[in-house]
Amino acid sequence: MGLLDDVEGIFVEDKSLAVTVHWRRAPDRDGAVKLVAPLIQEVIDTYALRHEPGKFVEELRVTAPLRALATLEPIVRSLLQQPSSGSHESQEEQ
Repeated sequence: MGLLDDVEGIFVEDKSLAVTVHWRRAPDRDGAVKLVAPLIQEVIDTYALRHEPGKFVEELRVTAPLRALATLEPIVRSLLQQPSSGSHESQEEQ
């Protein structure tokens, strides 16, 4: 959401598996929501995100299957980076 980076009072928070757009500190909250709403809807439609509205805030979350994949990714990476044990080592040495 680089389009919101320079808008006074709007803050985009990266929460790993969610993104939150805050406009509580915007000098013109009505104008801010008019700017933010179509961008949020576009992101929801493009990435099939779950929408959690709040007071002067919108949170976009990944769906459960994506969350599971994101949780497994660091585990898989750590397993791939560590030396394997057992039969794989002996097969590689042969």
